[in-house]
Amino acid sequence: MIDPGVHLSHAADVTDYHVSGPLDTVPGTTLIVYDSFFHIERPLLIPWFERSIWVQAQDLRDHPELATRLPRIDHIVMERVERDAYGMDIAELLQPVLDARASAAP
Repeated sequence: MIDPGVHLSHAADVTDYHVSGPLDTVPGTTLIVYDSFFHIERPLLIPWFERSIWVQAQDLRDHPELATRLPRIDHIVMERVERDAYGMDIAELLQPVLDARASAAP
């Protein structure tokens, strides 16, 4: 778990999973920005990523400073149900993560 530094109103926490084993995984650290519909799929997806950090989309929207508390991100998976994807500026939502990634040491 990663301490978000703020009270989250949509998720209980920011989770951080590390996987090792015989399966091929996506290497590096993947940020998964999800909604409540996708949350239930977590057990199916975790094994496919070497390291995955899960942040609820509304929490990231409400607290963009969360991005500064994350480790360096190699990949981003953004998931939203269709009705929310069209009403959200995804570039604006993810900009703090991209900014933090650019300023993080390699």
